[in-house]
Amino acid sequence: MTNLVKICGIKTQKFIDICVNAKADFIGFNNFAKSPRYVSMNAMDALITHAPKSVKTVILTVNPSLADIEKIARLNPDYIQLHGQETTELCDYIKSKTKMKVIKAVPIANEDDVLNARSFEKHVDILLFDAKPIAGAILPGGNGQAFNWQLLEDQNFECQTMLAGGLNSTNVELAMAQSHINVVDISSAVEIERGVKDQNLIEEFIRKVKG
Repeated sequence: MTNLVKICGIKTQKFIDICVNAKADFIGFNNFAKSPRYVSMNAMDALITHAPKSVKTVILTVNPSLADIEKIARLNPDYIQLHGQETTELCDYIKSKTKMKVIKAVPIANEDDVLNARSFEKHVDILLFDAKPIAGAILPGGNGQAFNWQLLEDQNFECQTMLAGGLNSTNVELAMAQSHINVVDISSAVEIERGVKDQNLIEEFIRKVKG
């Protein structure tokens, strides 16, 4: 199967073009106000309009209200990424009431977390496995933390899976081999400072993933 890459936390049209030219498969826009990668709804509207159909657009949100979901749906992203404590009922609501596909991020630290993730596999399009944040962390993801990828190696899910958390160009091949997941998501490791992406790091990471 073809390895796929999601670059998350994109804030400008310039970096959309960079990601597209580097053959990224998904581009993520962050609507979590506490994140250094945050972009407003108005800004995301222009960014999604700019993105070509060759790449899938994703809007990341955390514990959205129904009104938030309606606003995001009006921007017509391909996916909404839920990165908080959202329920399976909310995932079902989004899939029934909007055209968006659903990515649900689940924090992983141990085998129990992997087991708990199974409650979502029939309710979402993609399960995104991320490292469980340390106590007191402000951000639910994008912290550069990794987890034990071998927790996933013998797991099969009824939906597509994606791997995140502490990935970079030096460990991503090992991460895919140990987790048996070939769709990866990166944000902080392709930045020169928090919230500021770097073209060379993006291109290097995608080359490593796609061989």
